[in-house]
Amino acid sequence: MRQLLAQAVASLLLLTAAAASASRVNVTVDNVVVHLQKQADGGFGEAYKLDKRAPLVITCRAETSPPKPGQAAVSLAEASFDWRRPGRNRSISVKESRASIHTECKEGVSCISTLTLRSPINEDVSVYECLVTPVSAGGAVMETIVASGAFQSRPIIRMLVNGNDRFDVAVWPTETVNITCQVMGHPLGDIRWSQQFRPSFNHSRNETLLLSQMDYELDRGTVTCESSNDFGANQATMFLRVKSPRAFLPPLLGIGAELVTMLVIIVSYEVISGRKRRQMDEQAAEATDGVQGAADGVNNDQ
Repeated sequence: MRQLLAQAVASLLLLTAAAASASRVNVTVDNVVVHLQKQADGGFGEAYKLDKRAPLVITCRAETSPPKPGQAAVSLAEASFDWRRPGRNRSISVKESRASIHTECKEGVSCISTLTLRSPINEDVSVYECLVTPVSAGGAVMETIVASGAFQSRPIIRMLVNGNDRFDVAVWPTETVNITCQVMGHPLGDIRWSQQFRPSFNHSRNETLLLSQMDYELDRGTVTCESSNDFGANQATMFLRVKSPRAFLPPLLGIGAELVTMLVIIVSYEVISGRKRRQMDEQAAEATDGVQGAADGVNNDQ
């Protein structure tokens, strides 16, 4: 019984020392502002896009302070550094082809861990957590310290039409179109919709816009989704091409003209071919009559 009590007291003292030591490790993650790439003016799609060629780099810093009397020294030389996205249980793996982690420590009192994401995607512009697990001078693993930072940018927008990336859509009147405006980046911005020929059209309820019973006069033109946050604004524009109710007439007229042309060609060919055949038959008949007449003349002479 005394042995169990002694072990419990020792464990409590160890946990207390670990908590005291862990409190002397300061971990911070630098926020990084990501500048999006501006697109050509006057086109459709996003006004600003993430540059896939520029890697995203974020840094985690850990520093120790001198121990107070009665506290065990802490060394960061053997500390472990992990990175993860909030809400995800697994750490970011360096085995992923896009991710790399480089950690460098100086004299065991300060460390810098750098996370690099190559060929970034829109979802990468988000919040990240740096997890640091120090080790005491005696080799005991201390409590993990978590600090968070983020890649920050103006909103990143992706516009989907019926689930597909499209910026030029052709529909018939009375059809229904489902347009989704996905807003990514950090911090997230609001959503506002507008239409070219409907000045009073202004929706900001959600990211999905359902346009039913398309009207040729009112719904054709550009549809714009706009979002803004503390780092700026961004918008995505698509062209909604509502076909005219009489749009089917030109194709039908074209098909009819092609049929008439083909019919004229066939009839002309048959007429010309018939004439040539008759001429050839007449010439053959005349030649036959001439040969027969000559033969009859020879017989009479004999």
